[in-house]
Amino acid sequence: PEQRKARSERLDIPADPSAGQPKAEQPGLASMTANAIKEDGSPVRQAVVELIQDEIKNRRAEWRAIRTARGESRDQDLLDKLSKKVELKESQRSRVLELLSDERKRVRKARRSARENLDFSTMRETVKSIRSESDETVAEFLDAEQLEAWKGIRKERRGRRRWH
Repeated sequence: PEQRKARSERLDIPADPSAGQPKAEQPGLASMTANAIKEDGSPVRQAVVELIQDEIKNRRAEWRAIRTARGESRDQDLLDKLSKKVELKESQRSRVLELLSDERKRVRKARRSARENLDFSTMRETVKSIRSESDETVAEFLDAEQLEAWKGIRKERRGRRRWH
């Protein structure tokens, strides 16, 4: 009872909501809470807004982690596929993974910018240039056979993107 009274005082809810009112006109706790939420400066409203903002923040973080893990998985799949076709040194593997990670981040940034500016034609050109830069960079540390396998896998992935 004491805790309930202290909580109701903090939330500006009378300790006995039915005090002095006929039984038919007594407001319920739910309607009093709803009214408190409607008031702009209400502590109840502020608490609800904070809860919602925290939930949104948490969900964004979860989705970001999921997208990142999915991208890393795709990068690893590409690397595994390349490794099955041609022999890669450990240094080449790590450089390819680093390159793919950097490419993914740059493409994500370009897409985010396109969404903000509603300029998707520029985004397509930017993404093409990012991918061609990656292809040029990978050519610096792969031999001819490895590079051909890389190009084949990239072409296969591009074809898949267009049809799905």
